[in-house]
Amino acid sequence: DDMNEESQNALLKILEEPPAQSLIILVASSLKGILKTVISRCLEIRFSPLEGRKLEDLLTHDFGVEPERARFLSRIAQGSLGRARELDNDRFFQWRKKIIESCVSGDFFENLQPESIDLEKQKSFLEIIQMWYRDIVVYKFTSDERFVFNTDFFDKIQMCAFSGRLDELVRKTGYVGYARECLEDNVNAKILFGMLAGKLFSSV
Repeated sequence: DDMNEESQNALLKILEEPPAQSLIILVASSLKGILKTVISRCLEIRFSPLEGRKLEDLLTHDFGVEPERARFLSRIAQGSLGRARELDNDRFFQWRKKIIESCVSGDFFENLQPESIDLEKQKSFLEIIQMWYRDIVVYKFTSDERFVFNTDFFDKIQMCAFSGRLDELVRKTGYVGYARECLEDNVNAKILFGMLAGKLFSSV
């Protein structure tokens, strides 16, 4: 992923004539940006994300994560054990709590300043918000706690589901999804989060 076109071209000679008794392993999260000449000289092996239940069981039984926390991590990590382990810390869960409380109170993210954090944290920030609104929509539609990810905030989910209109909640979930797409397209973060706050917290 970190190699530019020049460095990939320099690698081609080694791939064409590798040293004897050698095994060269190239790791990439995506084939996007990798030269076709490099791809054609490699054997592609895909590693699929772990299923949610499998990841949850691994976190609980092999790493001693509390079941409620493991369930949430298995959802937000999107099948990646490494990411789940990385997020399994009190600092992340305290930050998540502040984000959810900001959504509930409607304070326009004033104390969080998402435009000032790095890109990966901004992505997590939006993912947490989208999962939050997703939970409210799902519970309002099904009234079934089993489909909720943020089970440790279930009382607040119930409250928001009871007080919010379904069409409005679905619309807000869509706003966050669109913001995630804009973030990937390098839209100015200050403008993006300002507009998102206005969409989520302004009265309809």
